Amino acid sequence: MLGDHTTAMTLSSRFLTAALLTQVAWVWACSIHSTQSSEPAPVPTGIPSLSGLDDATRQSIELACVTQNTQGPVAYGSCLNKQINALRSSPGIPSLSGLDDATRQSIELACVTQNTQGPVAYGSCLNKQINALRSSPGIPSLSGLDDATRQSIELACVTQNTQGPVAYGSCLNKQINALRSSPGIPSLSGLDDATRQSIELACVTQNTQGPVAYGKCLNKQINALRSSPGIPSLSGLDDATRQSIELACVTQNTQGPVAYGKCLRAQLRSIGIQPR
Repeated sequence: MLGDHTTAMTLSSRFLTAALLTQVAWVWACSIHSTQSSEPAPVPTGIPSLSGLDDATRQSIELACVTQNTQGPVAYGSCLNKQINALRSSPGIPSLSGLDDATRQSIELACVTQNTQGPVAYGSCLNKQINALRSSPGIPSLSGLDDATRQSIELACVTQNTQGPVAYGSCLNKQINALRSSPGIPSLSGLDDATRQSIELACVTQNTQGPVAYGKCLNKQINALRSSPGIPSLSGLDDATRQSIELACVTQNTQGPVAYGKCLRAQLRSIGIQPR
């Protein structure tokens, strides 16, 4: 009977050991599964996020990679990563927020090509413009000038505006200084619309040379007009006839009211009308 009891205890001990081993194996398997599940899934290669970058930097990177964007995500992602990596050893794009609008716009125009080459090239160009500006009087204000004079000065310096505020400011100051010894731009407010428009057309080239040249041209047209009957009225004609006469004299209209008036009068006489 004792033997039977010993046998039963041995069997019970074996069963207990087996159960414990099974439980340990189960816990170990669960632990391995949990460790594997907690590991992050591998991130697929492709297009990196630019969400952490400021707007100017992000836009410059995107512009630099615009061609690669049309070649698919592999080429685009490679280009973006190249720009991001280059940016790590660069001071990046400086802020222009402390500058006035005219200065900021001129700097941006001067660096527009570099903006399409990425933030490293763009930042370098902006910094070069900012540094040059420190030893320059900058862009003078044109707020005290009338509209026609201001517009003529700006037209005369439009190329220099794309070269940065130092070149633009120098050009504006040259135009302002020249204006001091000139009568400037005469008013055309007392003239009828047709005469004023013809004078402005005749001087359109000089308008792009600045107010001194533009004013000189306008005064020449006004003086010539004093000994001319000017532009005859076409108000009594039907629309088709008036339009045909105006088309026939379109070239002379760009030469000023004296030449334009002469052409219109010749056309009126050709249809039996004596101009007044």
